[in-house]
Amino acid sequence: MSVRLRFQKVFGGILLRCILFSSLLTLALSCNTPFEPQEDFTPRLNIYSVLFAEQQTVLVKVTSVVNSAIGISQPVHGASVTLSGAGQIAALAETTMVTDNDTASLYFAPVHVLPGEKYTVAVDREGYPSATASVSIPFSYVPIPDKSTYIVLVNPVI
Repeated sequence: MSVRLRFQKVFGGILLRCILFSSLLTLALSCNTPFEPQEDFTPRLNIYSVLFAEQQTVLVKVTSVVNSAIGISQPVHGASVTLSGAGQIAALAETTMVTDNDTASLYFAPVHVLPGEKYTVAVDREGYPSATASVSIPFSYVPIPDKSTYIVLVNPVI
């Protein structure tokens, strides 16, 4: 075997080992780095309300998703919540409702909901972009579900 072939064989083996070693070192170092995406998080408001024709009171639940891996929803306090529709604008007051040994933070207003009208809930809170939700109330009568059905709607079995 010539000196040139022997040199290429030895040099090629060393080069291959260096590439393999650097690849393993890069892989080992990258496994110790925690996953932390560098994306800006903008908290958003969630609006939840159910409006029925001929309803006399309006309840609105406002929550925000916090910056976490599982997206936990938390109540939002101190927001400005308004309901507009049928030629009226109502400011909703913040309240706490206690039912079945559980508490819920809600916004409340005595408003008569008319069928055939469009209603919009608007929420403003410092630190969040404004949020709105709109609905047109149908003319047909929609019964409020009984308590067992309502529990299934609020807490679906997954």
